[in-house]
Amino acid sequence: MKHFLLLVAAIAYMLPLSSLRAEESEIENLSLLLGASNAGTEFLMTFHPCWEDPGPNNSIRIYVASLYKTKVTLSIPGLAINIVKETIPNDVIEFILKPTEAQPYSKGNGGLPIPPQPSQVWDKRAIIITAEDPIICYGMTRYKYTSDGYMALPINVLGTDYQVASYADPTNNTAQFLPSYTSIVGAYDNTTVNFKLGGKENMFIIKENGDTLKAGKSMTKTINKGDVWLIAGVGPFNDLTGSNVNADKPVAVVSGNFCAYIPTHIAACDYIIEQELPIYNWGKNYLVSPISARKNHSIVKIFAAEPMTQYSINGVPAGTIQTAGGLIDRGYIETRTGFDATPKPVRVSSDKAINVVQYNPGQQDDGVESDPFQMQIIPIEQFQTDIIFNTPGIKGGFGFNDNYINIVYMAKADGTIPDDLMFAEVINSDFNWIPIKNISSSPGTPFYGDEKDGRQYYSKTLKLDNDGVYRMKANEPFAVYAYGYDSFDSYGFPASGRLIDLSSDDSLAPEVEYEMDEKGNISGVVRDVAQPTAKVIKDGDQVQESNATGLSSVKLINALSDNYKLEYTPFIPGTDNETSFQLKVHNMYKSSNAVLAVTDRRGNNKIVEFSIEASPAPSIVSTETNFGSLKSGKFQELEFTLTNEDNTNTVPANSIIFSKNDPQFEIINNIEANTVFQPGEEHKFKVRFSARHMNEDDIKNIEGKFANQIGIKLENGDVLYFDNLVAEVANPRLQVTGTNFATQMAGEPGKNGFVSITNPGLADLLITAFEVSGNSEFTFDLPTVSEEEPIIIASGRELRVKTIFTPTEPGEFASTLKVISDGYVIKDEAQITGVAIPSSVINDKLFGGTFSVNYDGAAITFRAEHDATLSGMKVYDLNGRTLFNSELTNNVNSYSASLPGLTSGIYMLHLKINGIWMSKKISI
Repeated sequence: MKHFLLLVAAIAYMLPLSSLRAEESEIENLSLLLGASNAGTEFLMTFHPCWEDPGPNNSIRIYVASLYKTKVTLSIPGLAINIVKETIPNDVIEFILKPTEAQPYSKGNGGLPIPPQPSQVWDKRAIIITAEDPIICYGMTRYKYTSDGYMALPINVLGTDYQVASYADPTNNTAQFLPSYTSIVGAYDNTTVNFKLGGKENMFIIKENGDTLKAGKSMTKTINKGDVWLIAGVGPFNDLTGSNVNADKPVAVVSGNFCAYIPTHIAACDYIIEQELPIYNWGKNYLVSPISARKNHSIVKIFAAEPMTQYSINGVPAGTIQTAGGLIDRGYIETRTGFDATPKPVRVSSDKAINVVQYNPGQQDDGVESDPFQMQIIPIEQFQTDIIFNTPGIKGGFGFNDNYINIVYMAKADGTIPDDLMFAEVINSDFNWIPIKNISSSPGTPFYGDEKDGRQYYSKTLKLDNDGVYRMKANEPFAVYAYGYDSFDSYGFPASGRLIDLSSDDSLAPEVEYEMDEKGNISGVVRDVAQPTAKVIKDGDQVQESNATGLSSVKLINALSDNYKLEYTPFIPGTDNETSFQLKVHNMYKSSNAVLAVTDRRGNNKIVEFSIEASPAPSIVSTETNFGSLKSGKFQELEFTLTNEDNTNTVPANSIIFSKNDPQFEIINNIEANTVFQPGEEHKFKVRFSARHMNEDDIKNIEGKFANQIGIKLENGDVLYFDNLVAEVANPRLQVTGTNFATQMAGEPGKNGFVSITNPGLADLLITAFEVSGNSEFTFDLPTVSEEEPIIIASGRELRVKTIFTPTEPGEFASTLKVISDGYVIKDEAQITGVAIPSSVINDKLFGGTFSVNYDGAAITFRAEHDATLSGMKVYDLNGRTLFNSELTNNVNSYSASLPGLTSGIYMLHLKINGIWMSKKISI
């Protein structure tokens, strides 16, 4: 304990902080990505099976955007997939996955009688997206002729209670299966999930053990983070809609259909998918916009959070939902939003919390080129004043031909577009703001009902010209829905959404209590606070109820912070009201800044900015920190100066060190242990980088870029890092290629060829010697070289060495040219070959007699008349390759050489007749 106290005192004396403060502030743009919304730093996604027609672009695509440059990681733990990318501020990045990676399984072509797999948990098959700073995330299934997507919800807004919205399978489940699906994704380990089947009375679910679950019955599973419980409906007109999902910890729920006919008797079908809103997000007022160009009203499904919920359409009572989930017409309602000749905006309202999901019908519903999609509607209570969204496509990528947005906004009292309703597209990395009325002056069509001051909500449609990131803002809250079409494709989802807990009236932001030590480290507690509410009787006692909604997120905004790292005790959003945190300083001698953002489930947030201005500290300075490019076995040295910049205090130090243990980096003239630097004192030293020799390891490990960081280890154990050191090891390559002179007549003038010496490496190649061996019939025009005066071949260049083949006698010849260099050897020897044939060429006359040569497809046959005899035969092609070679023990008048399958062409026949080698060309 005494040593600890002395150590703290030494640090405080050695490095007094000249300024240590914390203040609350509004950071420009930050509020857009805070609160309870679809922006976050962790998402759990999945995609159920889709009708798969073969296509080169069949894939699942994840689109990510952020206001900041931040690292984004996509992982699928069950498949050991891990992909890291970096966002471009105000632009879209894309992750592309194969169907076999993104889906738990593939069901193939929907035209085939392939039933869905039994309901089961797929271990660790969720797609997990994490980011260092807040992002928005959309998922898209994009196959040939079918597609849909959804807006992903971050982990901090997931809930424990859901009702499923899918769509019915219109088939008889014998010759075809187009099942409804829902997926429950684990966000936390050891989560108990209860699933109660709703939908249609005659449908069922097949369990993993072969048993069935009928409508109205329940089943339970325990799942862990990253697990996907995929459930498929079975039976004619099966529809999982109305099924209840209840868990003891937050989960994600994603639902839809393999290929839905909407309505069930209207072609054509299309894949539909949407992420469900937790029940705590539901409201009482929903505004449903018409889909552009459609001639009929959309279909909606309406759900109730509580039994006996009364709902109205455009202010007219339309019915009562009797149960909170369950069977159609009792636990949920499916209806058209109207039957006008021209579709109009519709308001769906209720006396208790409800949910509304919109369905776009198939093409045959009205003859308009459009395919089904499923789209979650956002309640008025969740509208926003500032949103950012992106299209499902990147510039120049595989996007949709037509992209639209429906804007639901509050018009002025005279029905015109307000001046403050602004639209921005990213141009040259910045948002270019334009009033909506300057893009299109038409206000659109009003919704039923007056809001405040007699003003009304309107629905207005815009077509987006390009793929990319967009942003909108207004004084009054609004909503935006994104949808689009391509050939036989479609998609639709809310572009954004505030996702606060509407079951509470909590209006207080979380409290942040903290203390800061002398190094600038901050320890504290984040606590969601409650407003006093009425007292209730619980277990016989009178207790004060709390309206606290629980913490939602605790984030360090890395893009706006420097030299701090956040650690906090894990908590479950919406369940835990308190967590402890630490902001740790990386380098106590460096000025630091931290922007800490905390949010509760009601969307109340607090932003606290911590700033530290550090006193002067030791520094390590060099005019150069890049060793440049070195060949293996070479070294380079740089000079550095260590200085105590403090003009008042001494600095005790132990050594100069590196951040990485790489033996290629070496400190020359290090300081001695326990050296005390006086104010302003300097120490000069060198750093040497020695590139490893090529024979020490695989060349791939030896070459490349190497980085390290130089620092000073103080007496108290703290380490201060300074300059980043960079070196590159790049070697030349040696590749030698020989030549084949093929066949030529003996005694003729020599033929010229070339040996190629190339350097495909990244550094100059130095050739210091040549070694020649083999037959003397080959000569080489070699330049003069030595260790002192090498030949230099630059990266990517070639040296050609002239070679002459001058045979005087028939035969086969070979020679080798070996090149000595400082390069990594791919091939250092060239093989030079050639064949010489006799200069005398015979015809069919021989010593007063004749001979014949025939080829029957299997053999070449020699046959002579009179006294001519054969004692040897060789057959070459025109490239000099030996096809047959035989010298006979006995002289014969006829002989056959087995050569099946010769192609048409000219061949050289070498015959030893009466002891003399002669040549003849034959044509086959």
